[in-house]
Amino acid sequence: MDELELLRQQIDGIDRQLVSLFEQRMHTALQVARYKREKGLPVLNAGREQQVLDKCVAALDDKSLAEPLRQWMQTAMALSRQAQEEYLRQEQ
Repeated sequence: MDELELLRQQIDGIDRQLVSLFEQRMHTALQVARYKREKGLPVLNAGREQQVLDKCVAALDDKSLAEPLRQWMQTAMALSRQAQEEYLRQEQ
């Protein structure tokens, strides 16, 4: 097996982990939606989202990845918001 194939296998393993984590994140986002519905809170909390972005970037060892990480997390949060909004529409 050549080096490229080994690297691709590593990426495949990482992707499987990311899929599992994505699924966990989305299920948790729906639990957040239930809580927000019960407490009458809005889906979007821009201050919280900024805190999440800042914490994620601060956790990076390789700060050259800050902008791609920020974009990735913004996408994840947008998908979470979308799922929450859809869930809340269905619950009405």
